[in-house]
Amino acid sequence: MKPVPAQSSTTRHSPLATRHVLFIAGEETHPPGTHEAMATLRLLAHCMQESEDLPPLRTLVLEEWPTGKNDEFERTLAEADSVVFLGDLFPLLKLPESGQSAAHAQLDRAIRNGLSLVCLHYANATRGPHPLLEWAGGYWVMRTARTDGNCETDIHRTTPNHPVSRGWDTFHVRDEIYYGFQFGDGGIEAAVMRGVTPILHAMLPQDAPNKEVVGWAFERGDGGRAFMAYVTHYFENWKIDPLRTMTLNGIAWASGLDIPPHGVRIRLPHDLSVFSPKTAQPNSQGGLRPQSWSSVIGDQRH
Repeated sequence: MKPVPAQSSTTRHSPLATRHVLFIAGEETHPPGTHEAMATLRLLAHCMQESEDLPPLRTLVLEEWPTGKNDEFERTLAEADSVVFLGDLFPLLKLPESGQSAAHAQLDRAIRNGLSLVCLHYANATRGPHPLLEWAGGYWVMRTARTDGNCETDIHRTTPNHPVSRGWDTFHVRDEIYYGFQFGDGGIEAAVMRGVTPILHAMLPQDAPNKEVVGWAFERGDGGRAFMAYVTHYFENWKIDPLRTMTLNGIAWASGLDIPPHGVRIRLPHDLSVFSPKTAQPNSQGGLRPQSWSSVIGDQRH
């Protein structure tokens, strides 16, 4: 089989190219109704494909990052414009130790070829120093950063003129919110000079509130992008329209798509159980074999 040629960020983000958004779940062991990595990624993939505010695109949801030699996944990764992660900890850190280094190197090559990155909720988290600082502008470190579990607070737009901030405004949420992110030497002020744009903030902790960054956009020097956000611990929170619009804006922006003035909108089914992770279909070896990209369905939408 011929090797897959590297794609430049220019190729990945060509205005005429059909976008490919790859969603990858990591291991998660939280109770039903919380985290719900596979259900959430199915929901987000559904929204990206069905929203009339976006051009036709293709999505693929995987239950895990495939390890070992896998030519099919290499082709998939080369075709992707962005990868969206969700799980307990940054998903590559939950792989068997024997496969973590190779998986990080594989992702690093893709990012250096222009792949954009989105990490949601606990997928922002690491156990210590990590390449996410270079790839995404920052990350959350277990046992050194902070979280306000099961709090009620307002989420505010920090940079209203950024494309990710379109079509939504301050919203109230009950959630587990991470803050105290690691932005490298000089903190958030220096990170802004390196391409980080704070998008979301909340006043935390509730007993001694400070303005805390809880989501940001990042533009790398090579043209790649990243979007990082605290959302969301509770699966039911996806019914909150501004939370959903903000997240879809972030994925679309990271994928090189234009965001309309009213943001990316879609009406969800009333019953979110249609996205249940019980519908996952692992292969007989116990892993999820990469499947084909979803068909382009935009012609049926417009």
